[in-house]
Amino acid sequence: MFKLHKDYFRNGRGYHFKTILFSFLSTLILAAVLLILPATSLLFGFGIFYNSQDFYGNPSNAGIILLIISCIVAFILYCLLSIFVLLPLSHGIIQFYKNTDLGKQPRFRDLFTFFKKGKYTKTLKLIGLLLIIGVSLDLIITFIYSSISIIYNLFMHLLDPTYTEMMKDSIIISIVQTIVMIIAYIPIYYLMIYLMNVILVHIDQSSLPTSKKFSIAKKITTKGPNSAWKLLFANLLYFVIIFVVISIISIIAAMIVTFLIQNLSTIVGIILGVLFGIITLFISTMLSYLTSGSMVNFYHKNKNALYPTE
Repeated sequence: MFKLHKDYFRNGRGYHFKTILFSFLSTLILAAVLLILPATSLLFGFGIFYNSQDFYGNPSNAGIILLIISCIVAFILYCLLSIFVLLPLSHGIIQFYKNTDLGKQPRFRDLFTFFKKGKYTKTLKLIGLLLIIGVSLDLIITFIYSSISIIYNLFMHLLDPTYTEMMKDSIIISIVQTIVMIIAYIPIYYLMIYLMNVILVHIDQSSLPTSKKFSIAKKITTKGPNSAWKLLFANLLYFVIIFVVISIISIIAAMIVTFLIQNLSTIVGIILGVLFGIITLFISTMLSYLTSGSMVNFYHKNKNALYPTE
């Protein structure tokens, strides 16, 4: 079931720590890029807003207008930075995983590979198409989820209005909503596998026409010896297992920390709470790391089978 995860782990032996470290540093860079300029705009707007207040604390009309403008500018900056900086950098992060799966040394400079001349414009073109697909699918899934929820609530109301009122916000409603979310998640994740393959094809051969990249990725996703559906359900099962483990750890941690704080030592309780938090963060990081690695390993295996190098 988890063969792709195991193979990725085996292929990248000796490089995993560096890949995780580079990914973490890259995430910090992305966060800084996304936050600094928009946050500066917001702080500027709020500064003018508060400084424009009179003795009674009422802001001037100019202060309100400038605050609104600063919020709009911050939003526009966030969107532009996401498209023109964040997403090209994220292609570089995927390159870390790609090199690791191939048993190659991940290089931090690969983060900026797709800003090079000849690659940047092609990357932006691909990003534009991926965004359109992603937004469209998100709207469709949201519509389906909302429709199912409405139909369920109507059915319960027709069945027994009193029972429906009593069961609002109950565990049964939560379970049904969770099942609906999982069902809606399946086609999303399948598309994510396909889009990941599109990006990996772009990383391998950025000079190809965009339509060709989508065509090759489709074959890799659907025609290769490794099933994308098996990968999907393996990662879904992997997520469920890790979610259960983290939930159990969190419950045990909460009980132990509460007991220590109430009966023994607050400092020891806080230290153990932080320790449990670090353990949970580590498990979550490994979940994300290995599921992403399994998708890269899936790409390489199917690509090599369909397009063997001579």
